Amino acid sequence: FFGAMSAPGRGNEIVIALRHVADNEVGKPEDYWKAIEDEYSTRYCEMMGVAPTPQNKALVKNSMPLKDCELQASWASRSSAVADSISILPPTRKVVSTNFETGRGEAAKAALGSEFIDTAPPATAAPTTREMPEDFAEPLSEAEQLGAEKARKPDARAKIPAEGLEASLVREFDRIKQARTAAAHGKGTRGLADVDEQEEDRRRRTKEQERALQRKFILPFACERQSKEGRSRLISWHAPALAGDMAGEIPEQLRAEVMKPIKMPMSRFASITKSIVEDELPFESLSTSLRPGRGGERRLQAEKRQKQLVEALTDDVVVRLAGQLAHFVYWHVFGPLHHNRQLPAKDRHALLLAIYDAWATIEKSWKGSPFGVSVVLPCTLLTVKAVSERCFQYEFNKLAEDEVLWRGLLDRMNVCCMHLFDQDCRYARFGAFDGDDRALRLSKQLHAAMITEKKANPVVAAVARASPLVQQSMTGDAIDAQTRVLLEHRSNAENPIADEWAAGMDEKSRLKLFSVAQRRVDRRPGGRLPLDMHRSRAKSVQFQGSRK
Repeated sequence: FFGAMSAPGRGNEIVIALRHVADNEVGKPEDYWKAIEDEYSTRYCEMMGVAPTPQNKALVKNSMPLKDCELQASWASRSSAVADSISILPPTRKVVSTNFETGRGEAAKAALGSEFIDTAPPATAAPTTREMPEDFAEPLSEAEQLGAEKARKPDARAKIPAEGLEASLVREFDRIKQARTAAAHGKGTRGLADVDEQEEDRRRRTKEQERALQRKFILPFACERQSKEGRSRLISWHAPALAGDMAGEIPEQLRAEVMKPIKMPMSRFASITKSIVEDELPFESLSTSLRPGRGGERRLQAEKRQKQLVEALTDDVVVRLAGQLAHFVYWHVFGPLHHNRQLPAKDRHALLLAIYDAWATIEKSWKGSPFGVSVVLPCTLLTVKAVSERCFQYEFNKLAEDEVLWRGLLDRMNVCCMHLFDQDCRYARFGAFDGDDRALRLSKQLHAAMITEKKANPVVAAVARASPLVQQSMTGDAIDAQTRVLLEHRSNAENPIADEWAAGMDEKSRLKLFSVAQRRVDRRPGGRLPLDMHRSRAKSVQFQGSRK
């Protein structure tokens, strides 16, 4: 339907170029309408600087419908059976007002550029006294009329799930809605009904964002799957199928899209991180320590902790880790599709080392305090996953529309984080949710499933086990007997992702990994040991492949 280029519009005007159509190629009007409506919603999202996801486009269609827009066709060429371009000006709703004498209507008219309809009755002679009929009702006030109209026409956005909505787009439509309501009620004022409605919208979006995070990233909810028959089943992150790639699951029509590696700049990762942390993470739902109490001191303490948490989550190290994780997940999940053009081994080792170094820096800063272990580190891992997911949404729009493939991608993202940082899934849980009846039931089922799959109690297996960082920095046979027993423990072999990425790593890279491991456990400020001390400690546990 559309041409190759679209000319820029004036202000908020959207200009859509149409391709040349012969007289015998003219399609149905409803097909043209649907195509223009879809392109209009996409261009509006791009104009707002948000991703044109299906949720964001549906929000545009409901809040700024095309039928309310001002449309103008351009016929620069006479050889085409249809117009050469369509100019679309987003709607400014007309507001009915009779407050011309007080000046409030004029202020609203100037603010919104709206057309006003004077509904005042014409001047007549003095009325004669007469008895009013029994069914006569007093006319409704302006605020009552607006309230009745809202009751008859519920907000169409309530039908759109909050998951996947861009926060800036929602805020923009809320701002437009508040401006219209303020103009209808008078200069600088808003009706109480509108305030209640905005608060209810905020609570609804917060609850839906909380449930969306639970379904995607938070245990034990992220392991639950609902069948078409309504039955619930659990898929453990330790399932061997989730540790592999998705090369065989990508259909042919999506391979061209996923074959393009991620090219998002780090500045874009920083802006996404800031948007998610400040607008989308429901802090008060994630931890009771972040909920303001009734007392003034407790409220100030909660606000201080929230500010501290926001600063920690928007730190450059977290932003860098989110970008590195996105590239790691891409090459792990879609790398086999590139066949002979996969990521070189040297770059794979450098990426793995950078990820371990960033996480060790974050973990060392916060693992010494209860607030850091119970709130900051779980929120950091949640933020990193959410930012990586948003990156994939921007880069692979068509893949995001397939629910099954997208669920598989999120599962593998969770599994990668588990194998790299959190083997026991401590940071994938939040204490505020663990006391729920549903969470308790799912946790028991998940614990039983893990024992069945691993043939061992996860709690017992975690006692005698080295961290993934230590496992990758040391291979072969150790001289020390106790170290050899620790490294040869059967649970150490159950990290296929890290083992695959560290395969073939040279001695220099493993020495760097060992340095990161030492810094992670060192309690001194900075946590950095001299290089010669690193080498001496590394040699004390040197491996001799010939002894094996």
